[in-house]
Amino acid sequence: MTTAIDVSRHLHCPICKNLLADPVSTSCGHTFCKRCLDQHISMSEPHCPICQEPVSTKPSVNAMLDALLREFYQTQLPDLNLFCGERGAVPCDICDEHLTFKAVKSCLNCLLSYCDRHLKQHQSMVRFKGHKLVNPLEKLDQRACNAHGRPLELYCRRDERCICTLCVKLGGDVIPVETERERRQAKQQNTIKELERMINQRENKLEELKESATKYQALIEREQQEIKEVIAAVMEDLKSSEQVLLAPLEDGRRCLEMEMDEKTQQMQKDILKYKEIIESLNRTMNEEDDIFYLQSYPSVPTEFKDDWMVSLDTELNFGTMRNLRAVLLAEIETHLEKLSTVGE
Repeated sequence: MTTAIDVSRHLHCPICKNLLADPVSTSCGHTFCKRCLDQHISMSEPHCPICQEPVSTKPSVNAMLDALLREFYQTQLPDLNLFCGERGAVPCDICDEHLTFKAVKSCLNCLLSYCDRHLKQHQSMVRFKGHKLVNPLEKLDQRACNAHGRPLELYCRRDERCICTLCVKLGGDVIPVETERERRQAKQQNTIKELERMINQRENKLEELKESATKYQALIEREQQEIKEVIAAVMEDLKSSEQVLLAPLEDGRRCLEMEMDEKTQQMQKDILKYKEIIESLNRTMNEEDDIFYLQSYPSVPTEFKDDWMVSLDTELNFGTMRNLRAVLLAEIETHLEKLSTVGE
């Protein structure tokens, strides 16, 4: 009769204890995960972690062992999700160290974690029926009494700490941990309700503030628009008044320029005429022939008459300006009165 041989224990890496991944073999015959061996060599001397033989050449992947591992995965581990190899998974405390599955439950009484197969064995025992099972937990030893190693099943109100049955003392006011949890959960529930009430209160107040801000913002925008309209009307009146006031001044400027041109031309003609007379007088006065001088003298005027006045009409009529000023001020006052009613 042929006896089955369990080869799975030979397929684990001596460094990480998990199934080999990219198996490499050293010259001394030992096999490791490629990544584990590379890390070992990089952190220490290039020696085999088991026999300390020097690793002279860089190990390559063992093709035959790699194929065997792939076949083993397909036949022996059809559901790889059950295998405890991923980060953060809690291992079963009952499984063989060479082939450990992920725990599906932790027992707070036994302080052990169980995979699906060993959990069924645990639940099949009558004496374990009352044990409390929870989702897999790490560091179950933290749930055991440091003094006696027993599960922490009781709560001491006086000391305000969890204890085991051997820690109980007279007058210690000890209750089951479940009772203390119920009390604290009730207190937590009341705290949650109070916080929810405060949240609702503040949410309602926030809505009121938003509504108030919206109304005030609308009021501000309306008043801004009214002020802009009043100022625009005042500016329009000022612009119209400016045109009315500047029009006669512009006419006066044009008249002044025309009169100035006429007076300038007339005076330039007189100046030219007087220069010519001066030139003639100078020539006659320098004449050496007395007879000719006396004969030509009567041709020069004996006296000159300045019978005209040179002046400009610079009188401005401000009557229209004064009248317009009164009208303009009345219109502006009417516009500004609208500002006093804004917001009422």
